[in-house]
Parts: sequence; structure tokens; C-alpha cells
Amino acid sequence: VDNDIHGTDFCLGFPSCARYCVLTTQDVAADVRSLPTPVSIVEVMGRNVGWIAASTVLARQGADDAPHRVYLPEAPVTVESFLADVQNTFDRHGWVVFVVAEGVKTADGTPWSAPAVNPSVGGFGGAMVGGAGSVLARLVTSELGLRSRCEKPGLAARAAVHLVSSVDRECAGRAARFAAQELLQGNSGFAVVLDRRNG
Repeated sequence: VDNDIHGTDFCLGFPSCARYCVLTTQDVAADVRSLPTPVSIVEVMGRNVGWIAASTVLARQGADDAPHRVYLPEAPVTVESFLADVQNTFDRHGWVVFVVAEGVKTADGTPWSAPAVNPSVGGFGGAMVGGAGSVLARLVTSELGLRSRCEKPGLAARAAVHLVSSVDRECAGRAARFAAQELLQGNSGFAVVLDRRNG
């Protein structure tokens, strides 16, 4: 669902995951505005690319709505700039909702995620990441004195059947039918990709 597989218009599952994260960001924002914990960092999936995090800007209904900032793995962020962003946003609105991709990095390329004692390996061989939101939330509290917390949709964002997008449903069905037809004809060793340019 990271939407980072080359050669396909988009990765199946991405539209649904994006939808989930957009709605979650809206819900978190409504909660944060009404409670005494004024800062919330929403950490979404995205180890190397920030498509999911970037999609959460669709949660904005107006110029002052959340997410106030979105941090992507492709654009490193310093401690100083992050804290300045939080403080400036809090001074302007009185509340803060930022979205970070799990793979967001510091200026020297080090992941913001909490270092694991025994880092595990994911299904595609890469190190499992996550925890950047918690690290940044603790930084806000310790350095700025603002109550802060992290929300992490995690696997729910890619597994929420009740929020499957109509685009995903249609494209997944077409891809599955095509793959099944090819297999029945004895063809294998290929990947099904999406190309919506031709309808």
C-alpha cells in the first residue's frame, strides 16, 4: 500500500489506505481541538515514500484545518525546524495535528523512529520501522512543554474492509480476473499492473 511499485498506475490498496488515513486525520483533529492535549502526531505507513502521508492533506476542508504539516521520508527534517513548526502552529491555532510517515528522517538521513534493540525484518527483507511519531511527540513535550501524543493507525489503515474505496474494489476485481484468466491459460512469471490511461 505504500504506492511505490514501479510500472503500475497505483498500487492496489493505496486508495483505501489513503482514505482511512484522511478520515482518521479529520477525526483526530476534531478530538484534539476539544481536549487539553493540544498536540497530536499521526504516524502513518511509508518507510521510503510518503504517498500515504501526503494523501492526508485531503482532510483539509479549509486553510486552517489539519493536518497542519506533513513530513515525508523524501524530505529530511531537523529538530529545530520541527519544533519551530509545532510552536508556530500552536501559537496560531492553539492546537496542532501533524502527520508523519514512519520513515521520516533527520537532516543526516537517520530515521526518527525509535531504535530497536533487535530490529525485525519485514516480509520484503527491509528492516521494520515505526515509532517516529512517538519520538517526535516526546520531543514536543520535553522541549516545548506542550502536552503531546502520537496516534498510529498502523495495520488498521490497510486492513479496514469497511472503508475500502470504490476505485480499489473495481481495480482489484479487474486485476484478479485478468490474473486468473492468464493462470488458466498456463501463463505465469508476470505481475499484473494497472494502466488507467485507456479507461
